[in-house]
Amino acid sequence: RKMDHVWVDQERADEVFTTLLRPFSAKAHPFTRYRSIFEPPFQPENFGGDPKFLMSYFLTLCLWMKGQIESPAAHARLSRFAVERPEVFDPRFWQLNGETGPHVDALVEQLVERGLGAGVSAHRYHLPFNMLKLATHYGGDATRIFELGDDWSFDKFLRRVRNRGRMAASKPEGFFGFQVKMVALLAHFGVVVGALGRDRRYPLPVDIHVARALLNTGALRVTRSDGLDAAEHGWRLAYTPTVRAGVEASMRFLEGTGEDSYDLAEAVWNYGLEMCAPRPSNWKIHGERRGRATKIVCEEIPDTKGQWRRFAATCLVCPVRGLCNQR
Repeated sequence: RKMDHVWVDQERADEVFTTLLRPFSAKAHPFTRYRSIFEPPFQPENFGGDPKFLMSYFLTLCLWMKGQIESPAAHARLSRFAVERPEVFDPRFWQLNGETGPHVDALVEQLVERGLGAGVSAHRYHLPFNMLKLATHYGGDATRIFELGDDWSFDKFLRRVRNRGRMAASKPEGFFGFQVKMVALLAHFGVVVGALGRDRRYPLPVDIHVARALLNTGALRVTRSDGLDAAEHGWRLAYTPTVRAGVEASMRFLEGTGEDSYDLAEAVWNYGLEMCAPRPSNWKIHGERRGRATKIVCEEIPDTKGQWRRFAATCLVCPVRGLCNQR
């Protein structure tokens, strides 16, 4: 069967976002123990509190946050590696040593040993390229990527960072590993580091956790290719159009309400991770995890005691339970 069509129900999306932001702002359930996983788990003072280092780190972390490995695991492992080998995240290191050679082979081995082997066959080229672009066009300072003048917009930032397939070291635009979702995530990291102001607007970084939350609550709707009801019979989706729809829904909400992009991203992402991920499971990856090419299948929930225990801990106490189409 062909992939199904996903589209935005903006009225429902606005209701979902507003309902989630209310307990998030009050640090009420399900956000009573909220702590952003995107805060550096290592101590910034280990690096002199240097925002340039932190931004280079986050730019590199994005390479591992494209669906081939769980984001919290990637962040934890790479941050430990950053303490061991901080020079890898310094553009000057790559200026001195070059993009290829024994130092790259040794780096790949170390990354694999530390559980960061996913995608490393590509990252061995992308990481040095991105670092050298920082050195050549941004003075080795990753925070300068965000300098776009007083009329900063996500569209302008997207044009600067996104990989459009015409990569050239001679041009300041275009970094390997960045499409819309990852550029949104980089903007989020810019707020974490302080390189981007909280008044700047950017969309939700739509990963599997955000997509699950938006689809389950009906903020994103699905029209099946065979005409059957998606809520009753499940769906098959390609990830890229789901990202586009999530970006559209979140930007319309932010532009219409003036809400904080950082708060919205943290609220929806944490909700998807803490409430939707462990709920009674009816999601499966169709085939292999392939980043933004991953296909998602929604199936009937099995009626077991384990699933009912999951329901009691998640759906039964969910702040948007009344909007969920997976009941």
